[in-house]
Amino acid sequence: MFSITYNLRILLICSTEIPTPAHTLTHPTLLIASTGYIITVAINFPEQMRPFVPDLKVENVNGGHWLQLEKADEVNKILEEFIEEKRLV
Repeated sequence: MFSITYNLRILLICSTEIPTPAHTLTHPTLLIASTGYIITVAINFPEQMRPFVPDLKVENVNGGHWLQLEKADEVNKILEEFIEEKRLV
Protein backbone atom coordinates (compact mmCIF):
# COMPACT_ATOMS: atom_id res chain seq x y z
CA MET A 1 0.00 0.00 0.00
CA PHE A 2 2.69 2.48 0.98
CA SER A 3 4.73 2.02 -2.20
CA ILE A 4 1.57 2.32 -4.31
CA THR A 5 0.52 5.57 -2.63
CA TYR A 6 4.04 6.97 -2.76
CA ASN A 7 4.37 6.17 -6.47
CA LEU A 8 0.91 7.53 -7.21
CA ARG A 9 1.76 10.74 -5.34
CA ILE A 10 4.95 11.17 -7.39
CA LEU A 11 3.01 10.47 -10.58
CA LEU A 12 0.34 13.02 -9.67
CA ILE A 13 2.87 15.68 -8.75
CA CYS A 14 5.12 15.14 -11.78
CA SER A 15 2.51 14.57 -14.47
CA THR A 16 -0.33 16.82 -15.52
CA GLU A 17 -1.97 14.37 -17.94
CA ILE A 18 -2.90 10.78 -17.25
CA PRO A 19 -5.77 10.23 -19.67
CA THR A 20 -5.80 6.48 -20.25
CA PRO A 21 -7.71 3.83 -18.30
CA ALA A 22 -4.43 1.93 -17.99
CA HIS A 23 -3.65 4.23 -15.08
CA THR A 24 -6.79 3.39 -13.14
CA LEU A 25 -6.64 1.12 -10.12
CA THR A 26 -9.72 -1.09 -10.32
CA HIS A 27 -9.66 -3.11 -7.11
CA PRO A 28 -10.88 -1.97 -3.66
CA THR A 29 -8.31 0.38 -2.17
CA LEU A 30 -7.93 1.71 1.35
CA LEU A 31 -6.04 4.91 2.08
CA ILE A 32 -5.34 5.53 5.74
CA ALA A 33 -4.46 9.20 5.76
CA SER A 34 -2.84 11.11 8.58
CA THR A 35 -4.47 14.37 9.59
CA GLY A 36 -1.13 15.56 10.96
CA TYR A 37 1.12 14.83 7.99
CA ILE A 38 1.71 17.95 5.89
CA ILE A 39 1.86 16.23 2.47
CA THR A 40 -1.52 14.55 2.83
CA VAL A 41 -3.17 17.74 4.04
CA ALA A 42 -1.40 20.22 1.74
CA ILE A 43 -2.06 18.52 -1.59
CA ASN A 44 -5.39 16.90 -0.65
CA PHE A 45 -3.98 13.56 -1.72
CA PRO A 46 -7.21 11.57 -1.33
CA GLU A 47 -9.10 13.81 -3.75
CA GLN A 48 -6.27 13.65 -6.27
CA MET A 49 -6.43 9.85 -6.12
CA ARG A 50 -10.19 9.55 -6.69
CA PRO A 51 -10.16 9.88 -10.52
CA PHE A 52 -7.65 7.04 -10.70
CA VAL A 53 -9.04 4.88 -7.90
CA PRO A 54 -12.82 4.60 -8.26
CA ASP A 55 -13.23 2.15 -5.35
CA LEU A 56 -11.28 4.26 -2.87
CA LYS A 57 -12.09 4.30 0.82
CA VAL A 58 -10.35 6.97 2.89
CA GLU A 59 -9.95 6.74 6.64
CA ASN A 60 -8.40 9.71 8.45
CA VAL A 61 -6.38 9.11 11.58
CA ASN A 62 -5.02 11.83 13.83
CA GLY A 63 -1.28 11.26 13.81
CA GLY A 64 2.00 11.87 12.05
CA HIS A 65 3.96 10.16 9.28
CA TRP A 66 4.18 6.65 10.76
CA LEU A 67 0.56 5.90 11.62
CA GLN A 68 1.14 2.14 11.66
CA LEU A 69 3.53 2.67 14.58
CA GLU A 70 1.95 5.69 16.28
CA LYS A 71 -1.62 4.41 16.17
CA ALA A 72 -1.14 0.68 15.66
CA ASP A 73 -4.40 -0.41 17.31
CA GLU A 74 -6.50 2.12 15.37
CA VAL A 75 -4.79 1.31 12.05
CA ASN A 76 -5.19 -2.44 12.61
CA LYS A 77 -8.88 -2.01 13.39
CA ILE A 78 -9.38 -0.01 10.18
CA LEU A 79 -7.52 -2.66 8.18
CA GLU A 80 -9.53 -5.51 9.71
CA GLU A 81 -12.84 -3.73 9.01
CA PHE A 82 -11.84 -3.00 5.41
CA ILE A 83 -10.77 -6.58 4.77
CA GLU A 84 -13.96 -7.92 6.31
CA GLU A 85 -16.15 -5.42 4.45
CA LYS A 86 -14.56 -6.23 1.11
CA ARG A 87 -14.25 -9.92 2.02
CA LEU A 88 -10.64 -9.91 0.89
CA VAL A 89 -9.74 -12.97 2.98
